[in-house]
Amino acid sequence: MNIIVLRAVMLCAFALAGGAASGQAKPPVNSAAEESAQVGAGAAAGVSWQQLSIEQRELLAGMHEQWGQLPPGRQRALANGAKRFLRMDARQRMQANRRFEQWNEMSAAERSAITARFAEFRALTPREKARIRRASRRFDTLPPEQRRELRRQFQELTPEERLRAREQLRTRPRAERPKK
Repeated sequence: MNIIVLRAVMLCAFALAGGAASGQAKPPVNSAAEESAQVGAGAAAGVSWQQLSIEQRELLAGMHEQWGQLPPGRQRALANGAKRFLRMDARQRMQANRRFEQWNEMSAAERSAITARFAEFRALTPREKARIRRASRRFDTLPPEQRRELRRQFQELTPEERLRAREQLRTRPRAERPKK
C-alpha cells in the first residue's frame, strides 16, 4: 500500500512541476538552492521583459501585455520556467505540454489539492523526499496492469483512509517496509 500513497504524492508533484515547466500557467517550483540564490541576489527585483532572451520572450509572448504588472517573484518564476523549458529535448517538451494540458483541464479544486500536496512534499526532509522518489521509481518498474490496479485501489480510499495510510507509512519502522 505504501507505493500507492507515495506514488500519488509524486504524481501530484510532477503534475504541478510539469505544468509550470511549460512556462505558461503556474510558476515553476525552484529548488531550495535556486531560491536561496535568488534571495541572495536581490529577490525583490523582478525581471524586465528586455532582460529575457529572445527565445524566452517568444515562449512567454502571451504574457507580454501584463508582464509589467506581474509580481517580481512571478516574473522570476516564469523566466526560470521558460529557461528550463528551452533546455528540454523534444520528448521532454512534449511531456511538459501534455502535463500542462492536463493541469488546465482540472477543476480549481483539483489544482488546489495538488498544490497543497506538492507544498507538503516540498516541506519534507531530504531523506523523506528521497524515499518517495525511490518508491516512485519502484512503482514505474511495475507492469502497467499492476500500476492501474494500485491507482484504482488508491482512488477508492476515502480522504481519511489516505491520511491514515500516509501517517502509517511515515511512522512504520524500516524493517516492516518492502524490500527493493
